[in-house]
Amino acid sequence: MIAGPDSHDFCLPKGESIAIAPKSSINVTIQFKSRFMRSSDAVLLFTGRRHGSTVGTTLVFTLKTHINNIEPRETIECETPCYQLCKVSINISNPFTDSGTFRVILVEMENEFPVAGAKPKKKSDTSCKKEKSCFKETLAKRQVQDAQENAIIATVQDESGANAVHSFFCEVKTLLLDSCRKTTLEICFLPLTMGKYQCTVVFTNEVVGEFIYLIIGSAVMPLPEPVAPLSCALSAVQTCSSGIDSESTIHWKCEVGQTLEQVLHIPIRNKVKDQALITLAQMMMSDVELRRRTVTGWLTGGFVTLNMIRSLSSQQNELSLRSPEKSEDLIYTVELDSSNFTAPQTLTIPCNEENSIMNEIDCNDVISLPITFISSESGRFPCRVLLRHGDDIRIFCVLCTVVPEGNVTQIEFANPVNECIVQNVPIINRSLCDWPMTACLEGTGFDGPDVILAFADSVTQYPLRFIPKFEGIVKGKLTLTNNLDQSAITFNLHGNGQKPRALDTLTLKMKVKQCVEQVLTIPNVTGRKLCFLVESDLNFLSGPDTITILPGQTGHYELRVRPFKRGHYNGILSFVAADSNDREIDSDGDEMEELADSKDYTFRGYRLWYAVDITVEPAPPEKILEISCPCLERIAVEVGANNPTSEDLCFCVQLIGHGLNGPSTFSLSRHCRGIYEAVFAPAVVGIYCGSLIMYHASVGEFWYQLNLVAQRPCPVNLQPMNCELGRWSRQGIVLRNPTDEHLLLYPTISNPNNFMIEFSDERPIVLKAQSCLTIPLVFMPSRLGFNNQCTSVSFHCTQLGEWVFHASGCGHQPQLQDSISVSAEACSNTTLIIPFRNPTDVHIRVDVRLNDRKKRWCRPEEQSEEDAPFCLLLKKCCGIPLGPKCTLQIPISYAPFTMCQTEADCEIVARREDGVYWQEETCPSSSCQSSSAECHVPRLPEIRWIFPIHGFAEISPPCDCPPALFECRARQRIEERLEVLLTGSASSSSGPKRIIRCRAVTPEVVPDPNPEHADGVVVSETIAVTEEFGYDIDYGNAATKEHLASAIAVQLIRKLRDPQTGLVLLVFGVIFEPYRIMKHTVELVVQGVNGGKWKFPLCFISTEPEPDDVIPIEALGLNKESKVAFRLTSQDANSAPFTASFVPGSDLEFSVDPQTGVLPGASDGVPGALITVGFKPRMYGKSYNAKLLIQSPSMNWTYAVKGLLPEYIPPIGHSSPPVAPPHPDSRIRGERINYLQQNLKLLTTAASSPFKGAPLMKQNYC
Repeated sequence: MIAGPDSHDFCLPKGESIAIAPKSSINVTIQFKSRFMRSSDAVLLFTGRRHGSTVGTTLVFTLKTHINNIEPRETIECETPCYQLCKVSINISNPFTDSGTFRVILVEMENEFPVAGAKPKKKSDTSCKKEKSCFKETLAKRQVQDAQENAIIATVQDESGANAVHSFFCEVKTLLLDSCRKTTLEICFLPLTMGKYQCTVVFTNEVVGEFIYLIIGSAVMPLPEPVAPLSCALSAVQTCSSGIDSESTIHWKCEVGQTLEQVLHIPIRNKVKDQALITLAQMMMSDVELRRRTVTGWLTGGFVTLNMIRSLSSQQNELSLRSPEKSEDLIYTVELDSSNFTAPQTLTIPCNEENSIMNEIDCNDVISLPITFISSESGRFPCRVLLRHGDDIRIFCVLCTVVPEGNVTQIEFANPVNECIVQNVPIINRSLCDWPMTACLEGTGFDGPDVILAFADSVTQYPLRFIPKFEGIVKGKLTLTNNLDQSAITFNLHGNGQKPRALDTLTLKMKVKQCVEQVLTIPNVTGRKLCFLVESDLNFLSGPDTITILPGQTGHYELRVRPFKRGHYNGILSFVAADSNDREIDSDGDEMEELADSKDYTFRGYRLWYAVDITVEPAPPEKILEISCPCLERIAVEVGANNPTSEDLCFCVQLIGHGLNGPSTFSLSRHCRGIYEAVFAPAVVGIYCGSLIMYHASVGEFWYQLNLVAQRPCPVNLQPMNCELGRWSRQGIVLRNPTDEHLLLYPTISNPNNFMIEFSDERPIVLKAQSCLTIPLVFMPSRLGFNNQCTSVSFHCTQLGEWVFHASGCGHQPQLQDSISVSAEACSNTTLIIPFRNPTDVHIRVDVRLNDRKKRWCRPEEQSEEDAPFCLLLKKCCGIPLGPKCTLQIPISYAPFTMCQTEADCEIVARREDGVYWQEETCPSSSCQSSSAECHVPRLPEIRWIFPIHGFAEISPPCDCPPALFECRARQRIEERLEVLLTGSASSSSGPKRIIRCRAVTPEVVPDPNPEHADGVVVSETIAVTEEFGYDIDYGNAATKEHLASAIAVQLIRKLRDPQTGLVLLVFGVIFEPYRIMKHTVELVVQGVNGGKWKFPLCFISTEPEPDDVIPIEALGLNKESKVAFRLTSQDANSAPFTASFVPGSDLEFSVDPQTGVLPGASDGVPGALITVGFKPRMYGKSYNAKLLIQSPSMNWTYAVKGLLPEYIPPIGHSSPPVAPPHPDSRIRGERINYLQQNLKLLTTAASSPFKGAPLMKQNYC
C-alpha cells in the first residue's frame, strides 16, 4: 500500500501483493510519474500475511523523489526576417488524465533549456547559480500560482536585465485543457536583431501538474525595403517573367560595355524597424494603456517609438542602440554581393534621433548613394545592397538588365496542329503623332495584318497568329517598318507544332460480347492525297487497316467494337499518314503536278486521332446464388464450371463482395467440369451483393451473382461461475477478430449488481484486425446458489450489431477467509481495522466475536486486558444493523506483552433483519439455464465469516547502535565472531547497552556431552523439541545480494542465556571473502520460534587489493609499439564477460586489447582469453606507469604495468690512424682499358650495344 500526499503519483505495476520465498529477498518495482517539478513524498507499506507456519512482518519505506530536469513535450522551430512579426501556432495537448485551467508563462533565455540526456556546458559560478535558481528552485518549489510566474520572470530578469524587452508574446494568460482534446495556442515572435532566440512556454496547474513546450526562433536578414512602382510596361513584363518581386526591386537597364551610374535613395529613418518598434510597444502595453492610446490617437505616434528606443537603450548587452539624447551622425557600412556593382564603403546619415522621430514629415528625407555598374556580357545581374550600423540593417535589391547592341526579340509559339494561337505584340509610341506601319511575315503558319496604325502616346497591339500545319519546328520573322522614318523593329519567330488534339471523343456504353458498329469522319486538310494507317491500343477494336482520302475531302471509316471483359476503357484510334507510290492522274490520263504549297510540306507522320471512352457493363449472370453466414464465422462457397473446348483453360478469377476470399486462378481440363471453392467470412452485419467473375481470352467473361447475407453473431454461453459469498471470481470473455479491419466494441451488461467487466477506460474496446482479446468478467454473488444470478454481456459494434455472451453464477457459503497479520513491538499496541461489506441485497444484523485459537478467551465480555493481546474495540458487538452493500469497520487492538506469536479468529455472523432464512439453490435457475430436474433448496438461519488473525511481537535495535563492521582487502579472507544480545522487551536501567559486537575467534570450546538444560524449546502441545532461534540475512535488494551472497557465510556457533536476567547471547561465526571492491550494509534477522524477531545491522567493506602481478614492458624505441600478452580464465565454472581498462591517472602511452570479451570457465578445458598490453613511448626521460583493471561479475584483477625505456648510448667519434709515408700520388692512374679488344670477344649484341644498328645475332669471326 502506498500512502501520503503524493501517493497517486506512485504505483506498483506488478500488483499490491507479493510473495517472498523462505530465506530470500525480492525486488519490488515502484513506478513514479512526476507531474510537478518539485519533489514528491510518499510512504510504501508492506503488511505481512501468514502462510503456513511462516509469519511476515510489516515493512515501511519512505519514498522521496528529486526532479533535476524536465523534457519539453515538443520543440517548435520557426524562422522569420528581422523586424517581421511571426505567429507560431502550437498544438497543445494535455498529457494528464485530468482537465484543468493552466497558466501560460513565457520564459525567454539565452542558454538552452536543460532536457533529459543533455550534456552540461561549462559556465561560471554566477551563471550556474542563476540557472539552478531558474529551473530547480524557482520553478520546482513555488507554492502558489502568483509566486510561480513572479519567480520565473524574476529569475530571467536576473540573467538578461531588469528592463529586458521580450521577443515572444502571448495574449492568452490562462488556458483550459481537457484530458482528451487538443487546442491551439498562438505565440507572437518579433525579433529586433539577428540570431537565435529561445522561449520556454510553461503550462502550470498546482493540482493537475506542469509541462512545457520549447520554441527556438531564428532571426535572419530583414526583407528588402519596398520601392516605388514601375512605370515601364516592358520592365514590368521582364520582372514578372523572371520571378522577382517588383515591389522591393529597383530595375535598371543598359547595353553591353556601357558604364551605368545611378543613385540609390536611402531614407533617413528605417521605416521597417520603426514599425517593428511600434508593434513591440503595443504588445508590451497593458489593456488599459492600449485602449487609452487608441481613443486619443497616440497608438502609432512618434512618442511610442521614442519611448521604445529609450527602453532598449538601457540594455547594454542585448541591443546596441543609441541614446536619443545624442545627435551624432550615423556611419553605415555598405556591402554589395556582386562584383559588377561598385559603391562607397561607408555612408554617413546625419540624424537627430529625437527630432526625426517626433517630426514624422521629415522622415521621408533621403540620402543619395552613388552606384556604378558595368558588364561585358548580356543578361540579368541582381545585386543586394546591405547597409549596417549596429543592429540597424537595411537591404535594397537592384536588378540591372544588360542587352546586347542591336538585339532582336524572339517570340516563341507552341500549340497543337491545325489550331490557332494569337500573340499580341506591343508597339509603344511615345511620340505625339501616329505611326503607319507595314508588317512583313516570313515562315509557314504565321499570319497577321499587313498594315497597322500605332496611335500616338499609347501602346498598340499587333495580332500575330500561328496555325501549324504539321508537327515540328517552324522558324520565321516579323518585321514592322515605320513608314514615316523607315525605322524597323524585327522579331524572330519560333513555332512548335505539337501533337494535334483529338478530332472527337468516341463514347460508347455496351455489354460484354455485344457488337457495335460506328462510322467515323476523317478529314484531309492537306493539298495531296494521303493514305492513313489505322492503329489503336485497344485490342477489341477492328476495321480496315488503311484508308485513302483525296486532298480537301473527307473519308468515312467503319469501326467495329466487341469487348470480352467488363470495365472502363480509355484509348485512342489514330490515323497516321504514310508514303504512297501512287501518282495522281487527271481526266486526260496525265500525271497531275503537285501543288505549289504542298512542296514545302512533309506529310510523312501527319496524323489524326480519336479519343475512345468505352464503358463495358457485365452480361446477365450465369446463375444467382444465395449465401448466408453469421458474422465472425466462415462458410464454403462452391461454384461449378464446364470447359466445352478442346484445350486446357486457366481462368482469371475475381471475387467482388465483402468477406469473400478465394484463389485468383481456376484451371479446367478440356471437356471437363470443375468446382471452384471460395470462403465467405463476413465481418459486418447486412445484405450485400457479390460477384464471382471468371475470364479467359479465348472464351471471354462469364460470372455468377452472389447474394450475401451476413447475420448477427450467435450468442455464446459461458461456463457457470462459482464464488463464495463476500468474494469475487473472474472469467475471461475471449473476443476473436478474424477480419482485416478494426472493430470498436461498446460493452453493456444486463446485471451490473452481480457482474462487472474489468475495463478501466471508458472509451470503446478496440479489437484489432486478426487478433484476439480477453475481457475479464467479474462475478460478485449477492445470494446463495443460482438465485437469479445471471447476465447477458453485449458488445455493440457498427459492423457486427450486437455480440452477446450469456453468463451465470452460483454463490456458496463463505469458507475460512485469508489470514490477517499484525505486528507490534513488545509492550506497545497497534490497531487493526477489518472492513466487512454486506454482499447481499437485504438488510442484515451482524454479530462480531473474537475467539482465541488456544481457548484463552471466547467472548469479549470475558476477556482480561492484562493477558489478552487482542481486544475488540466495538461498543456494540451483537445485532449491528447493516444495509445492503454497506461496510462495517471492525477495529481490533493488538498489544503483545511477551516475545511470542498469538493467534485469534474474528467471527462475523449475519442474519436477515426480516427473520427469513437464507435459501441456497444448488441448481441453476430456469431464467438462466433450462433444467428439467427439481433441485433441493436448503435453508440457513445465518451465514458466518471467519477471519484468522496472527500477531507477531518484534524488537528493533536502538537508533544509537552502530553496525558491526567487517573490513578487508579484496581477495582476502577474514573470520570473526559476531555476538548479538537478545534483550526482549525489558529495558536496561543503566542506559543504552551495546547489543551487537564483533570480536576475534576464540579457541574452540568442547561442548558438555551432558548439559544441564536441553538446547531446544517446545513449540506445541506435543513433546517435540526444535531450535529456539532461527536467523537469516536481509540484503535489501537483488544487486546487493548478487555481489555479497557468495562472499559471506554466517553460522550460529553457540547460545548463552543468563539465568538471572534472562538475556540471551548468540555467537555467530562470520567468514568474509570478497573478490571485488564493495561496500554494503545488510541486516541479520533473528527469528524466535515463539514469534519474536530481532534485527541487527552488519556492514561489509572490501578495499582495493594488492596488484596481482607487475607487467614490465621494454620499449623498442620512440613511437614504436611493443606488446606483452597473457591469458586469463574465469574463476567460476562457467564463462563470464569481462571489461579491461586502465584506471584514471595511468599514462596514455599504454593500450589494452580487447577491451571487452568473454573469459572461458575453469571447467571448459580451453585456453584463457588472450589479453594484449601495448606500450608506445613518445619521449625519453619519463617514467611510464599504469594500472590495468580487469573486471568480471564475480572477480577483479589489477596489474601494475611499467614501461621500460632502452638505455640511450650517445655516439662516440673515432678518427682513422695516419698513413705511413711515402704517400701515393693521386695524379697517377692505373692501367688503361682496351675497349676494342673487349668488344671483339662478344658473341652476341643487344639493344644497348655500342654497335648502332647491329642485328641481334651471333658474330662469326674467321
